[in-house]
Amino acid sequence: MSDPVQTRHEVRRALDAVEERLEPLIDARLREFLHGLEWTEILRALDESRGRPRGQYSRNDLAAQLRMLTERLGELGYPFDDDPRHPRRVSSLGTQLRQLRNTERHNDVLEPHDAWRAGDHAAQLLDALGDVEGARRLAAIRDDVGRALYGGGQPMPARRELMPAEDIDGAVTPEVPIPAIPAVLDGAPLGDERLAYEPWHPVILGERSDIENLKRDACRQRVQGALKIIVETEGPVSTERLARLTAAAFERRISPALRRSLMRQIKQLPGDIDSDGFIWPVDIKLAEWTQFGPGPRAKPEDLCPREVANALRYWTDQLGAPASAPEVQAATLATFGRQRRTASVREVLNRAEALLE
Repeated sequence: MSDPVQTRHEVRRALDAVEERLEPLIDARLREFLHGLEWTEILRALDESRGRPRGQYSRNDLAAQLRMLTERLGELGYPFDDDPRHPRRVSSLGTQLRQLRNTERHNDVLEPHDAWRAGDHAAQLLDALGDVEGARRLAAIRDDVGRALYGGGQPMPARRELMPAEDIDGAVTPEVPIPAIPAVLDGAPLGDERLAYEPWHPVILGERSDIENLKRDACRQRVQGALKIIVETEGPVSTERLARLTAAAFERRISPALRRSLMRQIKQLPGDIDSDGFIWPVDIKLAEWTQFGPGPRAKPEDLCPREVANALRYWTDQLGAPASAPEVQAATLATFGRQRRTASVREVLNRAEALLE
């Protein structure tokens, strides 16, 4: 299957097939929590609470379906990741399909093994969701591609879902309890508290050879796709952290040379990079953004000063004291799971205060 048109057709075939199966599975799992609302209302509430403009949400759109499987749904958490033996299997497979879907929709380069992986990831996903018939149909699509690619030989093995925990940094245990902060939205099916920061969950999104051969269009576009998904998930995210997470998604540890290569790719992303070195999702307008995500970050330098400034503004209003007041700064640090004012933390606070001027 060397014909790029046929390759794209096979990827689309697998994505269309899984799209047809996912909507009733999502609806059945969430119906008891929604009290008559459509599950797309969760996506609307998620975007509104993050300061993003409302989109067009369709129950039959694969992009919306995969968001439901891969994003934390407020107090519901990850309701589809309910297998204790594989606690993040559904969200990991959903993220891999999300990348393939974006690649196909943006007319980026698709290679023959992407067609096999689309069918394989979709079959595994439906199996994990208990859709035996759907998994069988997607396995048949995968096997058709496998025969065209490999004949009677062995197909390419499925890509591993998860990174070993020691290969990547995520959130840290908070030094102090995170204060309960009322939700941004009234009546949203997400709980009563403001949505917490959710670190990127490590998922393998490509091979080492992809990130080592960025002169090839397919490799560069695959890495760009991973960068965009991570920004959509975590943004605002520091460019340094984004480089580390992306390297891990291609089974590499960051090195000075790889960091320089990834920084060149990051600068080509469509989102804004602010003066503090944080890149933002493309649909957020910085001048109008007033949100923040309570919860600890892996390192003090991963705290976005603009988020901290918004938290300072919130606690200034709540406590009736200036941003420089000890009680306001203590409440703000507690919001991000910190108590000690190390040099790095003080630097972030100073930068945040400057944004309020």
